[in-house]
Amino acid sequence: KPTNNLDAYALFVKARELGRGTWTGSDGWGKQIPLLEQAIQLDPNFVEAEVKLVASYGRMAWAGADSDDAYRAKAVALKNKIVKEHPNTYAAIAAQGYFEYTINRNYQAALDYFQQALLKRPNDIQVLAYIASSYKRLGKYEQGIGVNKKILLLDPESAINVSELVIQLTFANRIDEALAQAKSNVKKFPN
Repeated sequence: KPTNNLDAYALFVKARELGRGTWTGSDGWGKQIPLLEQAIQLDPNFVEAEVKLVASYGRMAWAGADSDDAYRAKAVALKNKIVKEHPNTYAAIAAQGYFEYTINRNYQAALDYFQQALLKRPNDIQVLAYIASSYKRLGKYEQGIGVNKKILLLDPESAINVSELVIQLTFANRIDEALAQAKSNVKKFPN
């Protein structure tokens, strides 16, 4: 149970669901941030929301929507807080992975952290998605495809994950499979 505060949890779920839909880039992460910040205000011990917020702050910087480095600074401070207060936990490991991916753009380091986090939560869809994306950034498309297929077994209703599978198949030069998946995606997710 990540929090006893139902209002904080409702905000967290709303923020999380924004990340399951179609790709909206910095607009989507920008909408997640106030929801997560409010959830943390309601429950200052809501570490799950803090971890998600590190990822959202970092994504704003990663996407180039951080002209004054304010999100970067917030990501650094929050990641450091999580690591200090919750050392060797899933939260600390995942926060470091999100930080390495989004702020440092060190995809190998991010992959290493995410694989450690996965040992603690084998079916964490967000961690799996970042593992798949790390593989993509490292040019290891076949490994990314395998992870994407696992994600789809766990969460077949996520439009963003089926789209990511098309990208990975395309990069792996598996064009016929990519096209078939894309056609299936359009039928299932017409938006």
